[in-house]
Amino acid sequence: MSIRALLWLMGFLGGAFLAVSFHPVYGVYIYFLDYYSHPPLRWWGKNLPDPRWSLIASLVLMIAYNVRRKALTYDLKVFDFPQTKWFAIFVIYAWIITLSPLAVWKDFSWEMAITLTKYYVFYCLLIKTASDPKHFRIVLMLQLFGLMEWGWSAFENPRREAGRLMGIGGADTLNDNFTAAHLVALLPLLAVGLFAGKRWEKIACVIMSPFLLNLFILCNSRGSLLGLVTMSGLALWITRGVVRWKIIGAMALGGILFLQLVDPVFFERQGTTVEYEDDGSAMERVDAWDGALYLLQDHPLGAGGGAFKALSPIYIIEIVRNHDGQKRGVHNTLFQLTSDWGIPGLILYTGFLWAIFRELAHIRRRAPDTPGGQRIVLESVALTLGLSGTLVAGLFSDRLYGEVIYWLAAFTALLRHTHTLELKAQDEAANRIEETNVGEPAALA
Repeated sequence: MSIRALLWLMGFLGGAFLAVSFHPVYGVYIYFLDYYSHPPLRWWGKNLPDPRWSLIASLVLMIAYNVRRKALTYDLKVFDFPQTKWFAIFVIYAWIITLSPLAVWKDFSWEMAITLTKYYVFYCLLIKTASDPKHFRIVLMLQLFGLMEWGWSAFENPRREAGRLMGIGGADTLNDNFTAAHLVALLPLLAVGLFAGKRWEKIACVIMSPFLLNLFILCNSRGSLLGLVTMSGLALWITRGVVRWKIIGAMALGGILFLQLVDPVFFERQGTTVEYEDDGSAMERVDAWDGALYLLQDHPLGAGGGAFKALSPIYIIEIVRNHDGQKRGVHNTLFQLTSDWGIPGLILYTGFLWAIFRELAHIRRRAPDTPGGQRIVLESVALTLGLSGTLVAGLFSDRLYGEVIYWLAAFTALLRHTHTLELKAQDEAANRIEETNVGEPAALA
């Protein structure tokens, strides 16, 4: 057994023990430990047994929550957050379609409905167990450390085919487009650590930045680059004053570092985004999206999980024939959504996303003018940009069942709770000052 495998196993088992004996948030920590460094996907983990580590982490988290619930500082009600309701109804609708005759690929639809249910359960447990702002900030930093693990693997032993990175990512991100879309969703957290973090956070973010940008470059994902460009423009639109200048500074530093790391292969592939007519894969995407519109006309309520792939021999005949009869995906999260869950699914998912964006905007508008409030504003901006960027990246890949969007929904709920606590602390401080000012004349008399 390698040293890395031994350290990973010690961390996982130690975290599981702390979750059931001290605080359930350690169950969240080991869940992310497994997600970002799943042993069966790493060379150092080949000799470790595979007892379904993610399932074990989830079970530990559920058991720890029930056993150590009294250790929680706050007992948040998940339905106090509007996105929860939309998410819950979306999952219920997925089950309705799966159990109905409308699902054309029953086995896969079952699998996707179960996946969405798992995401919903983890979403709820994440909000419940990481409700302390200290734990919430640790969870955010864990995302960057997890990405750093991917970045180090890409730096240490990059395997590229046709200019694209292979073999890096987690269970639901194990290709270049998925890895890059996940990275785009969380990359803005670097700015939070750099400008509002504690000293150790600043140092960690400085060290991680080149590795994460190098990972992005090696992934060479056209959709994720468009997501990054979208994030840059949106950042200037939704920020004001000092925060805007900090964002501009972060983008300038990132741009300089990016130009130092980028290679000619990156520009060659990205050039096909403009001249997409000459790129066979890009034109296939356009034809697939056209087929998805016809599928939606025929199945307006949805055809269950994996519907487009199952029906691709009908709706994209030429593309399937060109790939020796292999069934193909739609390569677009929006059309994946409408193919699987139809117009009702589109309405529910849009409501889910709108609730998140609205919450984040509300947090920014009402953040107190305190050091804690300034960090909350940056975190709100980071989550808004991350969600926007990964949604744009998802227009060129199938990311409906990627976990990170549902994590961002939970992070938004936790940020709102942190924001509420900051407002309460500000009010209490103002009341104490007022009481002191009122009491001083009486004392002098």
